[in-house]
Amino acid sequence: MSDGAVMEPILVVLLVTDFLLLGSSRFRTCIKLVSVQGVVLGILPALLHGAENPVRAWLLAAGSIVLKGVVFPWLLLRILRETPVRREAQPFVGHNLSILLGVAMLVFSLWVGSTLVLPATTQLDTSLLVSAGLATLLIGLFLTISRRTALSQVLGYIVVE
Repeated sequence: MSDGAVMEPILVVLLVTDFLLLGSSRFRTCIKLVSVQGVVLGILPALLHGAENPVRAWLLAAGSIVLKGVVFPWLLLRILRETPVRREAQPFVGHNLSILLGVAMLVFSLWVGSTLVLPATTQLDTSLLVSAGLATLLIGLFLTISRRTALSQVLGYIVVE
């Protein structure tokens, strides 16, 4: 199986979790989605650069998976247990409108990814990588500024990271 055939489903999972984060008001669900994103994104360095420097790529992947997929979600769930709030009650931008704005951000990212000319360093289709990365960045920034609670803003920051 080629790298592109493995990468496309990973990028689709990344974008689906982005949209689920935009539409969800429950903190526990959002933390689990950010954990899934951390694991999925942790796999990418090993897939992209595993042949060039396998030890370094797998160490980077393992570190990313442990931090973003296990440690950060565990800490956030621990904080959630100590607070009485279980959901984002009144975000600055509603969840339905957030999803529509997320679609607009994805369309913008796809446009940027298709028009941006990058050097051909690999055989992979980099336009989809750029588009998914930019969409995730924009959605994470949007989550950070459009939510009222600090926990939601931290989740948005982790998505940006």
